[in-house]
Amino acid sequence: MVNVEKRSSRVIRVEDEQPFCPVNHHETRSWQLLTKGEPPYLESLELSIAEIEPDGWIDDHAHESDHIYLITAGEALAVVDGEEFRLSCGACLYIPKGAPHEMRVVGDDVLRFAVMWTPARAVEIANAAEPEEAVAEQV
Repeated sequence: MVNVEKRSSRVIRVEDEQPFCPVNHHETRSWQLLTKGEPPYLESLELSIAEIEPDGWIDDHAHESDHIYLITAGEALAVVDGEEFRLSCGACLYIPKGAPHEMRVVGDDVLRFAVMWTPARAVEIANAAEPEEAVAEQV
């Protein structure tokens, strides 16, 4: 008989999580809601919520996981593998594994979006006294 670990539903609230600024991001706050191994059986996806101030941006970089951005507020210009995309509330941008990508806020409003990766990455978030000093690095 196969031993199947019991999986249980749970609610994770942004206000209960410590914000951090990911590597390659500027004027950004991010909250890691689901990540590899937390809960212990989670391996297939990762979810975070992010906010970028009007003068903020994400430097050109790539990941070893497919991921999507779901824009919930504000506007941005994203470049994925050399192709430009104008994003606003309700837009969902797919970024393939290994594709170089960057993003810059357009306008005077804070950009808010959800990010989901699959498969989940191993992410380590460094604790810091101030959220702006906390960073996350892919392990």
